[in-house]
Amino acid sequence: MKCDSTETTEYPCFQVWRLDDNGNEFLVGTFDDRNLAEASVSDYAAGGHKQVYWIKEITLSKVI
Repeated sequence: MKCDSTETTEYPCFQVWRLDDNGNEFLVGTFDDRNLAEASVSDYAAGGHKQVYWIKEITLSKVI
């Protein structure tokens, strides 16, 4: 086995983003589970604000 060998694992990550009234986008949360991200979007949307919330799925890599 080489000392410099590495193994990379990829896993999904779910980011919750917000678009404000001025067209600015902000990251408001990051989740390992899509259901938790969707619940977060629902909570924010239920707050009565005019902002738009959405989920962006990204893939993260971890060297193990």
